[in-house]
Amino acid sequence: MRSELEAWLEENTGISDPEIVDIQEGEGNRNFIVDADQRYVARVSKEVSKSRLQNEYEALSFLASEDIEDIPSPVCFENNTHLGPVLVENFVGSEDIKKGDYTSSELIRLAKLVAEIHCISVERYNSANGSNMDNSKSLRELFMRDFCEWGWRPYKEYLELADDPRDVIKNYFRKHEELVGEIPDVEVNQAFTHGDLGFNCRRDSDGIYLIDWEFARIDYPGNEILYFFEHADLDQKQQELFLEEYRRHRDLGEAFDKARKLYPKFLAFNDMIWAAKRVAKGEDKHRGLLEDRLERLSEIYD
Repeated sequence: MRSELEAWLEENTGISDPEIVDIQEGEGNRNFIVDADQRYVARVSKEVSKSRLQNEYEALSFLASEDIEDIPSPVCFENNTHLGPVLVENFVGSEDIKKGDYTSSELIRLAKLVAEIHCISVERYNSANGSNMDNSKSLRELFMRDFCEWGWRPYKEYLELADDPRDVIKNYFRKHEELVGEIPDVEVNQAFTHGDLGFNCRRDSDGIYLIDWEFARIDYPGNEILYFFEHADLDQKQQELFLEEYRRHRDLGEAFDKARKLYPKFLAFNDMIWAAKRVAKGEDKHRGLLEDRLERLSEIYD
């Protein structure tokens, strides 16, 4: 595919003499690092994520129209090529930021960038995209949606796949059904969000960047921040540093404190059942995550 993609890039994007210098495998895409007049990323979809690349292209184009910096600039997207759907964007940053590896200055920069993105109103998004997304939703409804999508369905699949479903997993599922009742039925403001903030930050000497916008959507910003806190493995001091800077630019409202108490429980369960389902399918590489999240749930509840 390397030479075919190089030829496609030269013919269809205006990039002269492209040379693929690295290939990185993602869950849904193959990422080809391309050297030319500058460095680019050509994201070629696997079968699972055709619509995700289109969503990323539309998100990046929208953010560019909002003058958001420190994100990739979209070059082109083609859904029907002989290679599959292809998204081309410029390469940003020089290295991924690993879990637990954020400096204080990077957290401050990231908090400002995330707040700037979250300040994009639903009305502006609707106007630009011809959509009709709601400006606010019930916090309970949002938690229920995420739990149904990322918890209940994989749990049922786990029960079907596992030869001997573990009682501890069944027990945590019952606890999470009960936990839904603790979510307040209050309205929270929605905004434009990255959708997968925990894993997609890069750095260089000049700044910090957000990549991989395939899950970008209108959602509750508070949950996006809490998702980032958990997956970036930030300690309490780092979380407060992030929030202090974020609140300089955007208010989070009173509901955030309640969400902050509940969200880690839901997220730990969702991560656990995601891993449990894959272990039951024979993907043993996820066993470490499964046992780690079971231990985390034990700490939360016991």
